[in-house]
Amino acid sequence: MVCTSLPQPLTIQTIQSFIVESTINDCNQHRYRTMSTLVFCGPCCYDNKTVQANTWCVECEEGFCSDCEKVHRATKFSRGHHLISIDNYRNIQTVTVDQTCNQHSKKFDWFCKSHDEPLCKACVSSEHKICPDVVPLEDVAINAKHSTVIQDLEDTINRSLQNIEDFIRDRNTVHQSIQTKRRDIEKTIYDTREKVVRYFDELQQRLLQELSSISDECLSESSKDLNNFENAQKNLVKLKEQTLKLKEFVSDLHVFLGTRQVYKDVDEEIKSIKLATSRSMSYHIELDFHPNIDNLFKQIDQFGQIKLKKRESGLLLYDAKIGQAQIQKSRLEERCIQDVVLQLNINLQKLDVYKFVYGCVILPNGHILMANSHTKRNHIQEYNALGEHTRNITTSFPSIDIALYGSDGVAVSCGNNKRIDLIKNGCVEKTLELGFECFGLAYNDGKLYVAGRNGKILLIDPSGKKVGEVKCKGIKVQNIATSGKRIYYTNPSLHTVHCCTMDGTEIWTFNDDSLRYPTDLSLDNYQNVFVVGRDSNNLVLIQHDGKASKILLNKDNGFSEPNAVYYNKENNSLLVCDRYSGNAALYNVV
Repeated sequence: MVCTSLPQPLTIQTIQSFIVESTINDCNQHRYRTMSTLVFCGPCCYDNKTVQANTWCVECEEGFCSDCEKVHRATKFSRGHHLISIDNYRNIQTVTVDQTCNQHSKKFDWFCKSHDEPLCKACVSSEHKICPDVVPLEDVAINAKHSTVIQDLEDTINRSLQNIEDFIRDRNTVHQSIQTKRRDIEKTIYDTREKVVRYFDELQQRLLQELSSISDECLSESSKDLNNFENAQKNLVKLKEQTLKLKEFVSDLHVFLGTRQVYKDVDEEIKSIKLATSRSMSYHIELDFHPNIDNLFKQIDQFGQIKLKKRESGLLLYDAKIGQAQIQKSRLEERCIQDVVLQLNINLQKLDVYKFVYGCVILPNGHILMANSHTKRNHIQEYNALGEHTRNITTSFPSIDIALYGSDGVAVSCGNNKRIDLIKNGCVEKTLELGFECFGLAYNDGKLYVAGRNGKILLIDPSGKKVGEVKCKGIKVQNIATSGKRIYYTNPSLHTVHCCTMDGTEIWTFNDDSLRYPTDLSLDNYQNVFVVGRDSNNLVLIQHDGKASKILLNKDNGFSEPNAVYYNKENNSLLVCDRYSGNAALYNVV
């Protein structure tokens, strides 16, 4: 095999150079072995010497012996480098930090704040030459050890570890529960089998006793007949012997008189035989199973059935976001609801028409839609971002609730008319015939969540097909909101607000005298719940865990029976609408 790294033609000098380079490469390989191996001095390896290193330069990523360390500390270029002991280096040997640009193979010297990434000189002159905030990397790295980023990173890791511990504990509990349930079911199966066996043993014993009784009775009767016939046989044999003796040994007179006597005896025997024959029975014993026994083998093809019901575990990953103070990125935190304040932005134009507002939404372009369920109005009303009425959009029937649908449409429920209109560009694009009454609406993960009767939330696909059902607590579900793996809904008759999983498992229930007859609800970015109380004439904000609340608006703010609310997560605005009065206002949430 020819080594292409050797120059041509071969000389003594080139061979020696190749040997030196090979030795240096061997030394470099030593430096990156596991912690249990030795670390050698880089400069000494370059001089073809094998000397153990005492210190490690973090910037140069190279080990130094005592002599080379002195030179390294004295050299102007490396005088400020950070040197650590080899023992400390072994502790960070597995921590990989890239200090070289993968694209240009040059060392990072700059940092772009706009793109939050380190740069080499080639990056600065190419992709980032127009970026206004490219600064020296060493400037932004000052006091990095004491920055909030390290603390945030540690908090994130600790919180994630806590999450994992909780998840492991939950899975161990689930594992133990499954094993316990398995043992319980196995015992039930064995006990049931024993019970069935004992029962059939009892039936078998009774049947065998019945068989024994009947067969004994038949044998007794047959034995009597047999004895009668055997006795008759013996008597007839004696009479036959008497007849032969009369014939052979006695006179004619004796034969004459004797035969008549024998005839009488024979006649009596024949009568006895006839009587016994008339009373004798023929016996045929057979087994006739109960008809259900035959069906048992035909209809029951298994001892039982193991049913498995899966539901969401309810495990929640509480994400501790990494703070980005150095790069000026926002951090998502749980917001204290007591700090929330509403600032009035605009009052919507009041129309001189009948209104019965059940639902409302804010479109991505800032326009507002209201669902008007008055029986004489088959439309929804549209307002521009200034609160001015722009048009009415025709619907199939009076509208009950309205929800954003997909990226550019809305869905409108039509209540007792059992249908949903899908509207795009101001027109009904499609009508879903449901076959059941539909009221509150929400859209999540490509499916519509529809509040029906009897405390059920039905899941509908874009074709109108029912693809799921959620059984909720209570007999009435008014309005719905969804977020991730959770469903939120109101029950006006019980004055409650509920949060449950996607299979209906209750997470929390809010019930407080401050909120009476809750109707519509909407979620903010922190899963806090805005909900309007029609009878209490107020707007209440419920904490994400249902444990606290705050009244944000009441009748003093000009509302009468507020019935619809919608929170716009993009610009932190809140729309609140009255049921009848026509009052509607847009607030800024601060």
